[in-house]
Amino acid sequence: MPVNELIYVGRATHTKLRRKGIFTIGNLANTDPELLRFWLGKMGVVLWQFANGLDTSPVSNIGAKSLIKTVGNSTTTPRDLVSDDDIKITLTALSESVAARLREYGFICRTV
Repeated sequence: MPVNELIYVGRATHTKLRRKGIFTIGNLANTDPELLRFWLGKMGVVLWQFANGLDTSPVSNIGAKSLIKTVGNSTTTPRDLVSDDDIKITLTALSESVAARLREYGFICRTV
């Protein structure tokens, strides 16, 4: 399967992997994990583990709810943010999304 079908391989990571000649999940699975760490940081090793079917995440029942410890949000922008207004608009949208979820869960915070 194409490497971008693997969880956590987004557009930017996919581009980096293609530049290194990694086009399939099999290519990724057969790459030295230390080389992936050098190219992609700690996520390189995580991707190598996933490509090799190694996932140590605990298994939970369908519908099981876990304790919420943090509320966050992120985005990959379609282009570089070059002005203060671009950054302000993006941060406002992300903050509003986090604030809405905080209200939904009945949480109170000091800083967003």
